[in-house]
Amino acid sequence: MPAFDPLERPTKELLDKQIVYLEKVWRDAHVAMEKADSYYFQTNNIWEGLDERLQVSRPKYVSPRARALVDHAVDAHLAFEPKWHRRPVGEGEEHKERADRLEKGLAEVIAHAILSQQRFPTKVNGKQLVRHNYTQIHVSLNPDMLERPARKDGESQEDFDEREESWSAGRTIWNPIDIEVPAPGEVLLDPTRKWPQIAIRRRKMLAFDLADLVKNKGKRRGVTILEAYGVTGDEYDDIEVVEWESPLYIAIQRKGGGLLYVEPNPYGFVRYAHAFGGSADMPMGKEFDPAWYVKQGLLFGNMDTLKLGDQARAARHEIIIRTAFAKSIYDGDTSEAAQQMLNDILQG
Repeated sequence: MPAFDPLERPTKELLDKQIVYLEKVWRDAHVAMEKADSYYFQTNNIWEGLDERLQVSRPKYVSPRARALVDHAVDAHLAFEPKWHRRPVGEGEEHKERADRLEKGLAEVIAHAILSQQRFPTKVNGKQLVRHNYTQIHVSLNPDMLERPARKDGESQEDFDEREESWSAGRTIWNPIDIEVPAPGEVLLDPTRKWPQIAIRRRKMLAFDLADLVKNKGKRRGVTILEAYGVTGDEYDDIEVVEWESPLYIAIQRKGGGLLYVEPNPYGFVRYAHAFGGSADMPMGKEFDPAWYVKQGLLFGNMDTLKLGDQARAARHEIIIRTAFAKSIYDGDTSEAAQQMLNDILQG
């Protein structure tokens, strides 16, 4: 697998080349993830492989057992509160107490950041690890939390003071750390490196959000605007974008177009991290493919059993229904049959 140069400045040609390459590397792994998701979200076809004409007459049933297997493993066996350890920088009780205080402070900050998210990030990590044997995390600083509001053109001092006071009141617990777990397949990272040198994220943004982002970036020092962007259609249209990141640069590209801007990476490192299950292994004699690791998720070894169980339940249910509500057939006199049915007796 080629090494990505973390010092290289991003260009449209570079992004296109790296996207094509990483999509190829991850293709089979993403197909495997989709298969695991179909079992977890109960969208798999239990008659897959059967002639489509025969599938039409077969009952459709998918049990929640796959979801229960994953959720039980996550809820019962995984810890979701990170533990922190800080080594004392010197000898003596005072250094140890300082290290302990730092551990407690860091734990509180991260716990607040986790609880501030719409989803519980570490629990989502757990579900992805059990389901896909792979997960990612993104940590950053929320710039809206870092910047005090500026007075707008035409805004009275009274209105500005009220808005600034509201901003301050909403930050009594000041924690700008954002922790997010990307959707599976959304972010492309080098699967051979624990700490990837580049990250490529493909996602959608609302048109007005993208326009505001590019406009605000243009006001910052060191940011190079390469292509202006303004809303030309519905401001709520979904716009597909590609976000690119290395230790030195951050860039964003409109899918199919050129780069919108390039800026220095103020963090100095790639803010995405990833991990496979700790026991991930490969068959002897095979070339590296992340799909081998993904297929060691919990569901893959149980898929045939899950499918056979659902087929058996569907078949039993079909037999019971057809037997209990079988159609009555009578070849005698219709008036006589009607009279017998009134008395719940049908002969012949």
